Amino acid sequence: MDRTDANDSYSPSDYAFDLFTTEYKFRVLTMRLGAVYPIDLVLDDDIFYQTWDSYAEEIKVSKKNNLIVVQNDDELKDCLEIIISKNEKMKFVVRKMIESETALRAAN
Repeated sequence: MDRTDANDSYSPSDYAFDLFTTEYKFRVLTMRLGAVYPIDLVLDDDIFYQTWDSYAEEIKVSKKNNLIVVQNDDELKDCLEIIISKNEKMKFVVRKMIESETALRAAN
């Protein structure tokens, strides 16, 4: 019987947070998740530069590689709220994606 090495489940994995429409795809961030905290969030360039100074002081932010490191659920929730709702690029991209999808559906 083949068995899966349990060590593989402890190794970090990358998960993409993408927005999709019929025509477009936009990668907001990539999460590097291990079995436990910390979690690395690698952000889209523009989103990072629009938000890098908005995070709580205890959250590690690296301008070198658009990286935010969170240590617990509360920090993750706070960071995601900033990333998703408090920057102009996200608002613009989501608005354009909705407009594009609405126009496409109206044409059909």
